[in-house]
Amino acid sequence: MITLVSVFTCEPGKQDEVIARLISGGETLMASHPGFISSTVHRVDETNKVINYAQFRAASDLEAFRARPKAQVFFQELFALARVESDVCSIEYVQLGVDSFSTLVHA
Repeated sequence: MITLVSVFTCEPGKQDEVIARLISGGETLMASHPGFISSTVHRVDETNKVINYAQFRAASDLEAFRARPKAQVFFQELFALARVESDVCSIEYVQLGVDSFSTLVHA
């Protein structure tokens, strides 16, 4: 499994729009893509940043997603709203708490 960690530094007043687009893109483009596992969107309070991490079964699944024409349009729209820095990471360790599945939320 790989994780794409992206930090979006939003144009002033665009943080909510970036969050909405990430959620919409996750629900409409990513959810049905083969190899996609999950996407989590984080608002960095009191800043203009948003952090997203998206997990895929393999790097090839992420690359296939990125190659889709609709995904390319999606990314270009995001890049108009925010500067993005991304890294592809491998997962080395996960610690789950006793409440890990009961506390998942969709704001």
